[in-house]
Amino acid sequence: MKIEDIAVDTKLVEEGAWVSDIPELEGVRLKCRGNDNKDWRRMAQHLVNAVPRKKRIPLLDPAEQDRINAIVIRECGLLDWEGIEDNDGNPVPYSKKKAEEYLNVKKFRDGALYACFQVSEGLVDEVEALAGN
Repeated sequence: MKIEDIAVDTKLVEEGAWVSDIPELEGVRLKCRGNDNKDWRRMAQHLVNAVPRKKRIPLLDPAEQDRINAIVIRECGLLDWEGIEDNDGNPVPYSKKKAEEYLNVKKFRDGALYACFQVSEGLVDEVEALAGN
């Protein structure tokens, strides 16, 4: 094994990449940072520590985990999207406000989390670094 064969491009993790073929989000592409970027780890730790002890010991309450995931994805993971439409078929432009709304939908939140994991693991099949856009 060569370390370079398993190394992940930390620039992509920190700056982001486009991810397509996201389960449950057919036709959607998300531009995401990896879920282990520095801002993500810092914010997640802060938010978990702010949860009352009885909701995180012995395990973090699932509702709290969903709430934290939505916040961290919105603030530190999700950067843009393509392929999301309103009920009339018009493209919905990315905004943090819309992201907050959509991240309350479990399938969208799970898809966005999947995309962030893909970037962190270097598994994106279509990578377009932000610096190159």
